[in-house]
Amino acid sequence: MKALGRRLAGVLACLAAAGTPRAVAAQSTHVLIVSGLSGDPAFKTRFGSAVSAVRSAAATRWGVSDSSL
Repeated sequence: MKALGRRLAGVLACLAAAGTPRAVAAQSTHVLIVSGLSGDPAFKTRFGSAVSAVRSAAATRWGVSDSSL
């Protein structure tokens, strides 16, 4: 019975040590740009421009890599 108690205490100590929060070394930013059907040629041009502007800003201003866009 004592051996079981020691084992249980050891397992709980390992779980507690493994579960301690750690500082995050690096975080990644991902950008998902969704564009739907425009329905009209004028809207297609506007939506295309908006998508290009957001993609450009994400890459240049926010430093998002191409693989994360």
